[in-house]
Amino acid sequence: MQLYPMSDFEIVGAEDFFATIYRRGAYVGQIVKNGKKILKETEDGVDIKGGIPILVPYGDLVRDAKYTFHGTEYHLPKNAHVVGNYRDSIHGLTRSQEWNVKKRNDNSISLFTEINDPGYPSILGVEITYTIIEGSFDASISVVNTGEMPAPLVIGAHPYFITSGPWKLHHQERIQMLNYPDGVFPDGKLMDYSFNDIDNPEKLNLDSSFVGGGALKLESKYSTIILERINMTYFEVYNGTFAGKDSVALEPLTGAIDAFNNGMGLKELASGEKFKCGFRITVY
Repeated sequence: MQLYPMSDFEIVGAEDFFATIYRRGAYVGQIVKNGKKILKETEDGVDIKGGIPILVPYGDLVRDAKYTFHGTEYHLPKNAHVVGNYRDSIHGLTRSQEWNVKKRNDNSISLFTEINDPGYPSILGVEITYTIIEGSFDASISVVNTGEMPAPLVIGAHPYFITSGPWKLHHQERIQMLNYPDGVFPDGKLMDYSFNDIDNPEKLNLDSSFVGGGALKLESKYSTIILERINMTYFEVYNGTFAGKDSVALEPLTGAIDAFNNGMGLKELASGEKFKCGFRITVY
């Protein structure tokens, strides 16, 4: 369980628009615009149940907490017990780490950490910069493989956006939904899907992954959220138990659930190679 002491955060932005950033996990505890909270906060201190956890070097689950990469089998922590799963690994290796503040000013902060874990084949340097700019919250993520071996990589974020009453999700471009024959792990098949044609998606039980879509717009009586993604082609929509009845998790990702095993969206970083991605949240 990952808990967040309230004394361990930085604030970026101004009184009318600011964010609280925790050094542990580079976790975004809250975004506030004109006095209105944008993110559902974790109720029990577990980071993946609120705010915006950052997920590196994998998002969502890795089946049985193991994978084979370049002929070697690796074992990850079986840490999904916080969601009632005692078999798999969930949401990366950096959420429990203390990130170092590299630089900051009133409207921006950059944090850095390193991944050097027996369950991972190489060493990664990970930097994330959060910026409040022109009415938006930006996250820019840069990962470099500083080790000698190739490295598998998926990057994600898990924002829970507060909603009120019915909500709708719009997308600019075509999307496809991943197929889950066992209800948990995708089999590589994709099916055309459209949220644009669904009037009441809040009535659906969503814990689903999609590819494409361009900019995403989440609308409810509470606010309108625009989520733009850079090199994060995948996204998940979650309105299950931890979202409650007052939020939706709209999660940008570079790859699919269990990509370390199924290869969907998996990025392989050569030694010395760098990868960049990010997302922008605009609130109306």
